[in-house]
Amino acid sequence: MSIKLLIGKNSGGENQYIEMKDIPVLMISYCDEGQLSSIFSQFGQHSFRQKNFIITNTRLFEQWVMKHEAFSLFMRDEPEMGFKTRNDIINHVLEEIVMRQKIMKQKGITDFSRYTLLNTWNEVKLDYRYLLVDDVWDMIVSKPKKLALNFMMILLYGPKVGVHVLFASSISYRNLLQQLVNVYPILTIELKKKYGIPEPKKISDLGHELIFTPEDFVYYNKGNIAEMVKYYKV
Repeated sequence: MSIKLLIGKNSGGENQYIEMKDIPVLMISYCDEGQLSSIFSQFGQHSFRQKNFIITNTRLFEQWVMKHEAFSLFMRDEPEMGFKTRNDIINHVLEEIVMRQKIMKQKGITDFSRYTLLNTWNEVKLDYRYLLVDDVWDMIVSKPKKLALNFMMILLYGPKVGVHVLFASSISYRNLLQQLVNVYPILTIELKKKYGIPEPKKISDLGHELIFTPEDFVYYNKGNIAEMVKYYKV
């Protein structure tokens, strides 16, 4: 399913979009809640075949004006409305990834974009699914500690089977991976397994970034500083 998000305007005043199915991990660094809402609200207005997942708090969720029926939720202020804990929803997403791995192995297909093109004959067809997280730092430092490790497993192995992640923070997350490796040395093994040597040292090396500034400029980084592009507020 194509989901194009409007992220800003170029110097010529033309709207600029990003296609979510092409972005396995999107990291959003914002200065005020309105900047985050500009992205999450767009995402939440789409219709999906299957429910996506959100970890957030009630205050932000209400601002995003989302279609509630399209998401499975953990809302910190009202846990009775969805999953009771963040750990529950993270484990649920991991189970989804394992299930998809088995299906794709049975089909003999290793690339999910190819799966979406070829798998047209089944009554049940897997589609892209998304996990939205705000604030990522709040989740990483929460208990149980294994929650952070499981979240990293979703980042590393979810995109291979069409489970993509959008996470946001109002503070810098760029040394997040280094901190997690210090806590969980097994992450080094997982990173080498997927990326080889040298393994990534910063979490911003694992996906694309949207960086909002206090002046309402938008910087879009596709993976390295040489590809960073500056846009203007819509």
